[in-house]
Amino acid sequence: MNPLLKLIAATVPACIAMAPAMAQTVTEFPATKLKKGETLTLPLDTALHRQSAEVRAAVGSNPAHGKANWSATILDSDGIPLCRATVSWGETGFDDAFSRRYLRLSVDTADASGRLLPASHYDRYENVDLHRGANSLAIDITGSRVAFAVGDDLLVHAGEAHMPRPGATISVTGDRTLRVDHAAVKSYPGRKSAL
Repeated sequence: MNPLLKLIAATVPACIAMAPAMAQTVTEFPATKLKKGETLTLPLDTALHRQSAEVRAAVGSNPAHGKANWSATILDSDGIPLCRATVSWGETGFDDAFSRRYLRLSVDTADASGRLLPASHYDRYENVDLHRGANSLAIDITGSRVAFAVGDDLLVHAGEAHMPRPGATISVTGDRTLRVDHAAVKSYPGRKSAL
């Protein structure tokens, strides 16, 4: 038998045996209601190169009138914040006749001392729920790069950031009652986790 065919015949069963271990996994969390100051913790696997999370939540009062917000903070294994994405609402203009409401995603990243500093913000005027409804925040982590998307049913890319080290958890909280309709973490096994 050809030596190359022998090698292929010997490695194929091992590859097939590894396939279930390398499949994507999704961990879903039950819907919950968080009071002001309470958090929902989503665990991450620091050994994986790529993971994503999605949170669909709504604040307990009309967010367009006031300073309502909720956030998802990526923390390292020591609980030190690496990056935070905050969903808030606002209005342009001076009165109801000429104002325009929007949803804002603000991203803060950690400096060398571990302080979170403003990095960027993205305002979205369409395809968001501005009146007590739920909006989704998607977080995609690939190595040290973090990408964010936000919206109601149609999520749109809303910025990127970099983390100095791997995240171990995502902490979700609100500045008032927060109804979390859906939360999930998806793991994408890759070269780093397969070794």
